Amino acid sequence: MSIPRISEGSTVEHLVEKEVRRYRMMHSRPPEPMPAEAPRPLITISRQCGSDGTELAQLVARKLGFDHWSQELVHHIAQNLGTRPELIETLDEKPRNRIDDLVAMSFGTGSTTLDYVRQVRRLARVLADKGSAVVVGRGAQFVLGGDALRVRVVAPLGWRVENVMSRHGLDHDSAEAHIRAVDRARATFVRQNFGEDVGDPSHYDVVINMSLMTLDQAADMVLAAYEVEGR
Repeated sequence: MSIPRISEGSTVEHLVEKEVRRYRMMHSRPPEPMPAEAPRPLITISRQCGSDGTELAQLVARKLGFDHWSQELVHHIAQNLGTRPELIETLDEKPRNRIDDLVAMSFGTGSTTLDYVRQVRRLARVLADKGSAVVVGRGAQFVLGGDALRVRVVAPLGWRVENVMSRHGLDHDSAEAHIRAVDRARATFVRQNFGEDVGDPSHYDVVINMSLMTLDQAADMVLAAYEVEGR
């Protein structure tokens, strides 16, 4: 085997320097960008009135470092529709008959249920794209389906009556009447706008009976389910 000859004027030092420069050029290229992490799925929390579902949502969001969307969603929709939050609250998880909506459309006296639900759907999708949030009520579980961990929070009526009496200073009959009215309104809102039964457990990944545990225990159960689902 013949040994390559080093041409005149070339030196070993020149060849080494050339190889060093080539090595540096190869290894000085900017690293390939890391693929962006997929957003963490949302958690939706549907709740019976007086079951502490809203408080549970706040605690879960705090434990995970997630955004929390409940009344914040109402205010955001009001801003998008260019109206006052108190007007949007008349639509929030409440049934509204067609005459009310026709009057609103004809005379410009307010937003319609269709406007509100359209905004709920849009905002739920925006939040899903961003990820890392807990959304309370508003039928979000039906908008997102399997793209979210869907939680339903329940408790026996008697337990909820005692809870509302304690929290809001109501007498027994007033607390029970309030609970029944709110539950009925939420169920009607979901049925009218999403065509579903909000109380059907098959719509949820986790159903929690708050009369059987503390808020902390319930929050840990949601977190465990979130991890088990590979979220």
